[in-house]
Amino acid sequence: MQIKKESVKSKILESAKIEFLKHGYQSASLRTIAKHSGLSKGALYCYFENKEDLFTGLVKEPAERLYQNIKALQEQALSQDIASQVDYANNKEPNREDTWINYIYDNIEAFKLIALKSEGTKYQYFFDRLVELEKESTESYLNNMRKAQALYYDPDDMLVQILTEVAIKSLVFIIEHDIPRDKGLHYWRKMEVFYFAGWKKLLFNL
Repeated sequence: MQIKKESVKSKILESAKIEFLKHGYQSASLRTIAKHSGLSKGALYCYFENKEDLFTGLVKEPAERLYQNIKALQEQALSQDIASQVDYANNKEPNREDTWINYIYDNIEAFKLIALKSEGTKYQYFFDRLVELEKESTESYLNNMRKAQALYYDPDDMLVQILTEVAIKSLVFIIEHDIPRDKGLHYWRKMEVFYFAGWKKLLFNL
């Protein structure tokens, strides 16, 4: 019985994914989702409380895992002693980290839902959360550089906000435009080089 229940739930989620990708969260029809799942609309509520619960079932795990993966990478970088963080600026290229960009491609339909079809849910602000996460990490790094008196230029809060927002929004652009994985990885690596060189010049005049 439990196996059957999970099978029905999976079918509902697959039908919901198709409906949300086609129409977006706000215009998606629970009646249509139920019909394509072979259920009545009333029976659908035995599995999910409402439309947002359905949407959450499709995106919650990949969204939170991506957020935590990025946070862990940032914390790892900031856990180094300040001297090592200063020395990192002397690198010719950034440390390449493809784990989380590959994770997005592994779950591309979920991230399309979040980036393009989530208006009306809490996930419409997911990429804003990533901007804030990146901004907080950048501010922590800048504070360490201030302590080391290593900065050639000390950017204000607004400039940091602009630069971090542009970086995250470029990721949304890749998702939005159906760029294949190999091209997406290529472009992202080039953007990493671009941002790394820009930050080095801005902060350290290197």
